[in-house]
Amino acid sequence: MSSSIAEPTLDFRSDGSVIQSGPLLGGHTVRIRYDRSRLAGGRELAGVETANWMVSGFCSMNGREPRPFALGEHASGVISEQRLRLTDGGTLALWFECCDLYGAHRFDSNDGQNFCFPVSGAPPESGGGLVVQVG
Repeated sequence: MSSSIAEPTLDFRSDGSVIQSGPLLGGHTVRIRYDRSRLAGGRELAGVETANWMVSGFCSMNGREPRPFALGEHASGVISEQRLRLTDGGTLALWFECCDLYGAHRFDSNDGQNFCFPVSGAPPESGGGLVVQVG
């Protein structure tokens, strides 16, 4: 019998909601599913060249320096996915940015507060190394 832990998902939906499928655990991964229409600026995405704009994610663990991550892999339609490996416990903060060909920037950051999620596990010692691995 396997004792594997199901990978939780943070699902950022087009209606502005965020659904968490299970607890986040240090030493494990979390799947980020992001509906890019959250940052489309009211544009319909069907038929829009994705090369005209790009959505990036940013993550920070326990207030440390943010790490960018790509959201270029599409699971279906306008849904982009990425996995993050959480190496420690504490608080994971996420936010997203859209940059278009003309230099306009839009942010999805919970009204500037970032999307924050508790991560079970021991917090890192002060001065510790990398706590979020993208990939």
